[in-house]
Amino acid sequence: MRRRAACRTLPAHVNIKSVSMTIDTGKRTERIQMLKQVFGIVLVVLIILSFYRPIRLWLLGFGLDAWLLTCIFAACYLGYRLYFRIRKTSYIYVSDTALPGIIRIRYFEIKPLNPNQFSIEIPQKELYRYEVSKRRWGMLEELTLWQRRGTKIFKYPPFSLTLLKRKERVQLVAMLKKYSVKG
Repeated sequence: MRRRAACRTLPAHVNIKSVSMTIDTGKRTERIQMLKQVFGIVLVVLIILSFYRPIRLWLLGFGLDAWLLTCIFAACYLGYRLYFRIRKTSYIYVSDTALPGIIRIRYFEIKPLNPNQFSIEIPQKELYRYEVSKRRWGMLEELTLWQRRGTKIFKYPPFSLTLLKRKERVQLVAMLKKYSVKG
């Protein structure tokens, strides 16, 4: 079941008329990818070390078997990966200043071997409406956009906003509110 997010109401200090912006989560995306790789490497090293004879004997003194530790480490790693999978953490680039009169949104989900990269370019006058919704126990916040071309309305697939900071979300909603026909 989808719930509408409370992000529609903007703080009093946000002036909708003057909002134009660019949001790029590239550095955060790189940091998350690096942390995932480092975490995996550290776990592999810990698993290998737990089978080293002196360490294995020391662990047995505490009642810990190397196979038990391997299972615990693997469960930790899978839980860590599952957390990012549930949240559908995505790289996001949003700009209404890159091309005059066009809202450009680029996004792709941060996962290994992901060839799917998406780009949406909507003329500012054609943005019909937007909706921010929360799913998966509030861990996933998604944005859905609609575009009006003539008499037809097109709905774009939702994409995740979980990597955005609160300030960036407020700016994004303010920008969309500025250009949408139906807020």
